[in-house]
Formats: sequence, structure tokens, C-alpha cells
Amino acid sequence: MLHSSESSVWPPIVSSIRHSLSALSGDGTTSTDVQLDLTTLVPDDATTDTIFRLVTSFENDYELFKSNYTKVLETIEHLILIDKFDSAYYFVYKPIVKQIASIDLVPLLQMSIRLCSLVANTVERREYLCSKIFYHFVYALVSVKANKKLAPLFFDLILAILGTCSMNAPEYVEKLLGKSEFYPWKDLTSRIGHLIHLCGLYDSLVHPGFFSKLDPLPNILHLISDRAKINPIIYRATHEPALKCILRWSRRKTTFSMHVYKMGGEMLGLLDSQQATMDICTQFIDALRHRVSTDDDDDDPEQVRLRNGQFFQVISN
Repeated sequence: MLHSSESSVWPPIVSSIRHSLSALSGDGTTSTDVQLDLTTLVPDDATTDTIFRLVTSFENDYELFKSNYTKVLETIEHLILIDKFDSAYYFVYKPIVKQIASIDLVPLLQMSIRLCSLVANTVERREYLCSKIFYHFVYALVSVKANKKLAPLFFDLILAILGTCSMNAPEYVEKLLGKSEFYPWKDLTSRIGHLIHLCGLYDSLVHPGFFSKLDPLPNILHLISDRAKINPIIYRATHEPALKCILRWSRRKTTFSMHVYKMGGEMLGLLDSQQATMDICTQFIDALRHRVSTDDDDDDPEQVRLRNGQFFQVISN
């Protein structure tokens, strides 16, 4: 039976959903037995107040939340698909984050991965997903003690978040990757190559300052480089995407934001010395030669030249 403080949240709910709540007052019925019709409880035009009252009930009654967990996830996904990110946020922040240590993480991780692709059509939706939905959720995942068998699924979430190419994504990825002694790095080799590729895609984002929200990107690459030193097999996956990025960033008449040149130095640490060829060295030398020959007549602003110069200094070393 729900506590009296819990039942007080229901009177404002419209009469059309009373049949969903009738079980709450039935003889001998416990919260574990209550199956709510969330499609009715949370219609597309549901008010913020209605949703807040509902999620507060889930937050304060774990058994009620547990018995409706799958439906809660379906509701979150639906709310995001209709661009009601604030309403979805209530479900994530209140019951899920609070109960994250007690729930089955698999469907939650799978839904989160799916959402990254479902909102990929606009920059605004991707930013909303990261800033409103993933913020508290990711930090909860970092702190929760999860079964190591879930590490590949966690890594798939990392790739999905990073693939949104949003300003907040690198911070969340850095935090998830730093989950202590959790990932079987050797077993994730194929996925790590894709991670490097995704980091490189952030060269399309522009930020004028020296520091930005994108600064976790070089930290991510540095972490992978450290893991590769212990597990050299990782270099087989990182070499090609890292090389492509370095060569792309060293092209003439191309200017990037500072976070790209910060990544450049870390990318060099992901090249596999066993795959180094004379052709690769020649391409680096040609890029440096062009840089030196055009320094004197370069019309770029001084700040841009300094950024570019830092990147080429790392290459020359």
C-alpha cells in the first residue's frame, strides 16, 4: 500500500487515468504489484506539474518504480522523441539517478545508446540530450559499482555519446572512460579505433578561445595512449585513424580551433612504430617543409599562427 504522503500526489491527475490508479487502494495490494499505464498517465500534452508529481512518487517508492521500470524507460524515450526534454529530465534525475545502484543497467544503457542516434538529425537536439539528459546520468554511472561484464556496453555508450559531436559530450566520455579498473582494454581494440576516429571528427567544431568544453578530447586520447603502452595490440587499431587526422590537420591553408592542435600532439602517441613507413615520414617532412617556407608570408592572425606552430613543433619533435 502506498504511504499517505505518496497518495496525496494523485488527486490532481485528470479523471481519465483513474482506472490506472485504482489498484493503489485495493485490498492487500502493494507497490510491487502496481502496474501503471504510463501512456495514459503521461500524455503528450501532460503538464510539468503532473509529471513532477508522478516522478516524485517513483523516487520515493522503489517498489513502485521497480515494477514500472521498463515503462519508465519507454516514457523517457517517447518524451525525447517529441522534444519534451525537460519532462524526460525529471524521470532521469529523480527516480533513475536515485535508484541507479539497484536497477538493471542493461536496458538503461541500451536506451541511452539508441537515443543518441534518434536525435542525430539536429545539433540542438543533440545538445539537449547531452546537457539535460546525460549530465546527472553519466556521473551516476561513473560512481555506481557495475558488473564488469557490462564494460562493452558501457563502451558502446561512450561511442554513442561521442558520436553526437556535441560540446558537452567529450566531458562525459572522459568521465566514463576513467571508470577505475573496469574496461578490458585488449578486448575493446576494434572499438578503440572507432573512438579515435570520432575524436577526429570534432575538428569540424569551432571555438575561438584557448580553453573550451572540448579540452577533454586530448585527455581522452592521452588515456588511450597510456593503455596502449601497456597493451601494444591497441596500436594496431589506433594507428590508421590517428595518422589520417594528423595528416589532415597538417594540410596547407587549413586552420582549426585550439582543441584540434591539442589533440594533434596526443594523436602522435597513438601511431604504431611497427607500421611506420618511409612514405609516412616523407609526408610529415613535406608538411613541416611547407610550414617553414610559408611562415614569413603567412597572412593568418598571430594567434592562429601560434596555434598552428605548436602543432608542428610536436610533429618535428
